[in-house]
Amino acid sequence: MNPERRTAGVDWTAIKARLAGVTLETEDQDELDRLFNERARSLAQSQREHGRGGTEHLRFQVAEVSFAVDLVEVHTVLAAPHVARIPGAPSHLGHVVYCDGRVVPILDLGPLMGRAQLPTEELARRRILVARAGEQLLGLAVGSALEIVPVDGDRLTPAPKGSWSHDVSRGVTDALTTILDLPRLWNSAEQRSKHEENSR
Repeated sequence: MNPERRTAGVDWTAIKARLAGVTLETEDQDELDRLFNERARSLAQSQREHGRGGTEHLRFQVAEVSFAVDLVEVHTVLAAPHVARIPGAPSHLGHVVYCDGRVVPILDLGPLMGRAQLPTEELARRRILVARAGEQLLGLAVGSALEIVPVDGDRLTPAPKGSWSHDVSRGVTDALTTILDLPRLWNSAEQRSKHEENSR
């Protein structure tokens, strides 16, 4: 999705104008950049060489549920982000953040799990994991337990049928961590947004 065009009733150009000029860099941000971005680049080649073995993933928690994304999909992690609320937007895509000159939608996993939407004040106190869902940058509000862990794709089991994560994950590890499939997750979020808009 091109973040400059209108999608699901959201004027991304107007949102970008509201966020223009925001400075996100802090000492914590520099530390996060070193930890995740540089390591992601250094591990890219080694992950390809692992073949069928384990690959590095970034694990985090949302509402006491454990998730992970492939480390090579991680763009950055924003500390103390400046987020903007989108009036009238669906609960799972109700905020955006300005990152590297781009307006990035924040996907709140809580409403997808049947929980309440995080308020803007709470999002501003959390870290935002910005990752690549195909060509789209996508922000995920992470609760706690950011850590890098190996994941063996051959040992994943499918998420339970009928669960919200069944169609948007690559599987579940032995440690009950759901491995998100970011392109499918973003596509599902967009489809849900369009359905909610058409239902109004």
